[in-house]
Amino acid sequence: MQNLNYARASFFTRFFAYLLDEFLLNLVLIIVGAPLFIAYFLAGDVLSREVLFQYSLFAIILYVVKKAYFVGMTYAGGRTLGKMALGLVVVSTDGEKLTFLDVLFRETIGRFLSGILYIGYLMALGREHRALHDMLCDTAVCYMGLVRETHPPQKPFKMPQAQPEESAEQDAAKQQDPQERSQSPKELWDAFLHDDEERDGK
Repeated sequence: MQNLNYARASFFTRFFAYLLDEFLLNLVLIIVGAPLFIAYFLAGDVLSREVLFQYSLFAIILYVVKKAYFVGMTYAGGRTLGKMALGLVVVSTDGEKLTFLDVLFRETIGRFLSGILYIGYLMALGREHRALHDMLCDTAVCYMGLVRETHPPQKPFKMPQAQPEESAEQDAAKQQDPQERSQSPKELWDAFLHDDEERDGK
């Protein structure tokens, strides 16, 4: 199970990590995907033609590559390159390991919903620092190695109770001879008979 005591990452730290991911990912795509860019300019209408709604085949390929990066890195270790650089990690709020379906939903549909007017992303400015896609998938972005400060529950204060005052009979009983208080009923009966015999003898 994962540690749930990690301190939550702030909105701006998450934002800078995302910008760093986009920069690194685009840099890699430019270097490694050079043949794809060349094919895009050579093919012309083939890659630029709208295939799905207003999206071209070239845009779809770039989208799949980017999402594969975010899904694969997050599922493998909960950290993309940008999050690694800033010491962040994605954890499950229930303490369990992130499942592939949770990560896939978070990085695709969840981010799409968060991107509507960016309201879902701005929700990370709240007290819990969780965006909409975090809430939908029960995840949180935390600082790796920093433990959230917790306060142990305090016991309720109880007023000391006054001891009940003893009655006059109880005080008198305490002042009696310990030998008298320790006599059993049989001993008391024998003493009564003895006193009665003495009276009869007189």
